[in-house]
Amino acid sequence: MSNRTLHSDGNSNGVAAQRIEQDDRQIPTNITIKNGVLDLRGAGTGVDILDQWPMNNINDQAPRKISGFRKSGIVLENLLIKTDNVGIKLEGDGNIIRNCIIESGGHSAITLAGPNGQIINNIITLTEPMPPAHGASGLLSQFDNLSDFRKKQRAAIVLHRATGTVISGNRIEVKGTSQTYHNIYLTDASVSVHISDNTIVGSADIVTSTKGSTANMKDNVVQKHKKKQWWHQDIF
Repeated sequence: MSNRTLHSDGNSNGVAAQRIEQDDRQIPTNITIKNGVLDLRGAGTGVDILDQWPMNNINDQAPRKISGFRKSGIVLENLLIKTDNVGIKLEGDGNIIRNCIIESGGHSAITLAGPNGQIINNIITLTEPMPPAHGASGLLSQFDNLSDFRKKQRAAIVLHRATGTVISGNRIEVKGTSQTYHNIYLTDASVSVHISDNTIVGSADIVTSTKGSTANMKDNVVQKHKKKQWWHQDIF
């Protein structure tokens, strides 16, 4: 991207690629997106590279017709992604996200489906968005109110069938206090996910494992949210 910015305040995705239906020759593979800014202020996804499955919610299970994930080799590097929706959705075997800053107000900042991924040295923030203004087209406009939105399952990182994926060296922060918000959410039999050397800000629950998922954890640190200071006064 040569340090350029893609900006939209509507429902447009930043970068998107999908397999043409029933044409196995058109699988998105070996794509590198690096060195740029994706600034989206609507219901669009920052980077959306899919093959067989849209991954619309974090609890959705991969369709039974998907027997495995194709080798894809997508690399996202040195990106700043800000979006009111999902930051990144990638599907395939061996995708990499490293040295990125992702701020997302959607159901996840990162959703990966497929094994052997890497999420390395990123700053990942799942924000709690404000209700939209009248006529706004952001994600919260799909819900009656903020309370309904808080009942939805959300996570900074979501993995589906992601056996062998590595999550290391990241700073992960989930803002808000809902019990339905998670830091790292493993589902769909994501087995032996390696989670190490991450800094988790807020919740003490580093990982939530469901549907037969397992994780190996080492040297992760949990920090409390910093209290907001509404004013500062020096006393002499």
